[in-house]
Amino acid sequence: MFCESCGAKIGKDDKACKSCGKEIVNDCNLIVSRPGKLMGCAVKLHITVDDTEFDLAAGGEQMVKLKEGVHTVKYNIWCRREHSVDVTIEKGKVCKVIFKYDALWGGFKVDKKSVL
Repeated sequence: MFCESCGAKIGKDDKACKSCGKEIVNDCNLIVSRPGKLMGCAVKLHITVDDTEFDLAAGGEQMVKLKEGVHTVKYNIWCRREHSVDVTIEKGKVCKVIFKYDALWGGFKVDKKSVL
């Protein structure tokens, strides 16, 4: 999760931003996760949500607060071709993007359990 005020990375249990001191209200509306699996677990998945970038390791989860509307979640691994998925943020709705490793496909896919 990132601070709305200064953009610094903050932990999900933090009550205030360590950089600027702004109080944090944990009302995220997008959760990006990657369940831990045997295959593909050592490599981090690079994620970009609008202009916010972060890496997601196996078993990782990142919460993001976005404004209402359509947002693009881009993902790639090892600087290979970038893929993307659009999520529609609506008031009171929490979207979830779950990535899974598919050995037959040779990379990561968005899991069918995702709520876009």
